[in-house]
Amino acid sequence: MIVPLICFIVGSLILLYAVSFVRRPIPDTLAHHYQHRDKVIWAIAFVLLALALMLGMAGYWHLIASPVLRSTRIAMVIAALIVFFYQMIDTVSRP
Repeated sequence: MIVPLICFIVGSLILLYAVSFVRRPIPDTLAHHYQHRDKVIWAIAFVLLALALMLGMAGYWHLIASPVLRSTRIAMVIAALIVFFYQMIDTVSRP
């Protein structure tokens, strides 16, 4: 029970960070590096990762069948990692 609970708490914190990340204004010193589109893409990756972590509680309580939940969580983590790497490469390659 402790692992799904810890994953749920960490997922909730990541979700709160993603929401606050999008709503927070960009500082003037970073405005030439980031755009609002970049913040939304980062937030999408954080939300996918947070939801994948939080879905562990649904598996613990057997609300969703295990094979379906496992493949869904793996797909969400892979999608989040693809978005993370895309955004990092896009940010680093800018002049």
